[in-house]
Amino acid sequence: PPSVTNENNNVEVTYSGPHAFTWKPLTGYDCTRAECPRGDDILTKGVTEIQQINCTTNDGAFKLVFRNKATDAIPWNAPAARVKKAIEKLSTIGKVNVIFTNTSFNASACNRRAGIANTVGWTNNTIKIEFLTELGDVPMMRAFSASTAAFSGLGERINTTEYRKGTKENVECNARGICDRTLGRCTCLSGFNTSDHQGNFGQYGDCGFWNPSTEPYLVEAEGE
Repeated sequence: PPSVTNENNNVEVTYSGPHAFTWKPLTGYDCTRAECPRGDDILTKGVTEIQQINCTTNDGAFKLVFRNKATDAIPWNAPAARVKKAIEKLSTIGKVNVIFTNTSFNASACNRRAGIANTVGWTNNTIKIEFLTELGDVPMMRAFSASTAAFSGLGERINTTEYRKGTKENVECNARGICDRTLGRCTCLSGFNTSDHQGNFGQYGDCGFWNPSTEPYLVEAEGE
């Protein structure tokens, strides 16, 4: 997040998030015009991005990096829920789906290297990560070893590839509202309201939720 210096010359960190107006991306020749929350136009077709990770090792852990933020170390034999939890702790990601292509009850994130005993149920897995709240063609995740033990043996590896390119829009006010450049707030068109970036009512401050009658979801303006 951006940092500012207060009157005592102490650095204070500020945060940008749903309805957090302490900091907004600024634009214009004099940097006085605020940008508004972005999201997908709910009435047009588009798909979420899916990236996949393939890893083969017999020990250790790995980390994933997205937009320059790294996860905590993920054990090589972690279940899907553990991988999902590590990814969603990143400040650069909201919600994801994590799917293992190996559906056995004891499937691990990484495959055991061929020739290792007791590999039944642990092999032939690919980690698929679907981005639910990061829209469009998002940057590729990077994966690397979090320990000297992992991915150091013959035939051991880890890599990331794009399985499906995201095509959902990521436009101001979801193309269904008007941006107030002085405040960085969206004024949504009739029938639209703030969403969770998945088509439901949420707190992103955009215009990605559509309902013929949004009256039950109207949110009282902050400070009023």
